Amino acid sequence: MSILDGASSRPASQPRRRHGRGRGLVVAIVALLLLVGIAVVVDRVVNDRVEAGVAENLAASYAGEDVDLTIGGFPFLTQLASGTFRDVELTAASAVYEGYTLTDLDARATDLPYDVATQVLGRAGTVSATATIPTATLESLAATQLADADLTLTTRDGALVAGTEVLGGLTVDIGLLPRAADGQIAVDIGTVSIAGFEVPLDQLPAGLADRLTDIRIDLPGLPAGLGLTSLEVVETGVRATVEGVDVDLAEAAA
Repeated sequence: MSILDGASSRPASQPRRRHGRGRGLVVAIVALLLLVGIAVVVDRVVNDRVEAGVAENLAASYAGEDVDLTIGGFPFLTQLASGTFRDVELTAASAVYEGYTLTDLDARATDLPYDVATQVLGRAGTVSATATIPTATLESLAATQLADADLTLTTRDGALVAGTEVLGGLTVDIGLLPRAADGQIAVDIGTVSIAGFEVPLDQLPAGLADRLTDIRIDLPGLPAGLGLTSLEVVETGVRATVEGVDVDLAEAAA
C-alpha cells in the first residue's frame, strides 16, 4: 500500500511544477512588455519636448508663425544620445529670413547634428525647402538689387507682372517669366504692353529694353551648399525651392 502511494505521488507533483514555471514565464513576459511600454512612452515624451524646444527656438530666431517640427525615426533617445537626428521636417505659416518675409514654408533635413547643451543645429546631410516669396518681398529684393527699382509686382492669370512708368507717364506692364539659374532668380520677359497695347520687345522706347533684359535677383543669406533649384508663379508670389547637401544650418542661423 505504501509503495503504491509513493508511486502515485510522484507524477502528481510534476504538473504543479510545470504550472509554476509557466506562471513565472508569463510574469516575466508581462514585466518585459511593461518595461518596453515605459521605454516607448519616455522616448515619445522626450521626443515631443525636444521637438517643441527646437521649434520654439526657430520661431524666435526667424519670427516664425505656426512653426511645427517633427523629428522622425525610432527610437528617438538613441538619436539624441548620438547627437544626430535622422530625419527632421519643418513647416511654418511664415518666417523672416535676412529681413525678408517668406510664407508657407515646408522644409526637410536629414542626418542633422544637434547639440543638446547649446541647442545649435549643425551640418545636415541633405536639405530641401520650399517657400512662397510674396510679391512684396520680391519688390523689396528688386529695390535693393536692381538699378531700376521703380517696379510694382503683381500676379495675374498665373503670371508675374511688373508695372512701371516711362516718360510721359505711360504705364508699362511687363509679363515676367522667373526661373532658377545658377542659384539666382533669373527673369525673362514674356510680354510687354504700354498703355494697354502689347508691344514687341525690340520696339520699346530707347533704354527700356535694356532695363528689362538679363534681370538677376539673388536670394540673400543662403548657407554654402544650398541653392535655388526651381521657381513657380503662384497666386501670392513665387514658390521657390532650394536644395543642397552638406549644408551648415548653424551658418544659416548666424
